[in-house]
Order: sequence, then C-alpha cells, then structure tokens
Amino acid sequence: MTMEYSVGHYFKRVTMIDTLFGNADHHLGRLASLGGLMSDQENETQIEVLPHD
Repeated sequence: MTMEYSVGHYFKRVTMIDTLFGNADHHLGRLASLGGLMSDQENETQIEVLPHD
C-alpha cells in the first residue's frame, strides 16, 4: 500500500496494533482457554441466586 493514499496510514496502524496486542483469533482463543466469559464458580452462584418457582 502506498502512502499517497490516506488509507495506507490506517492500514499500517491497524496492522501494527494487531501485532502488538494480538488479533481477534488470539483473544477468542484466550477467552476459550480461560473458560469463557464466566467461570464455573460464577455460573453456580448465578444459578443459586435465581428465584425458585
């Protein structure tokens, strides 16, 4: 990508941010390896808090 277009600057910036902080695949894999958005203990707590019919 040439620098004569302004989009070249943004492409280069996003590519560098991806390299520094990881891309979406990296973060989704990390989230999956940690057990998702809520741990098992939080799931149990949430189930106990729900009202019983």
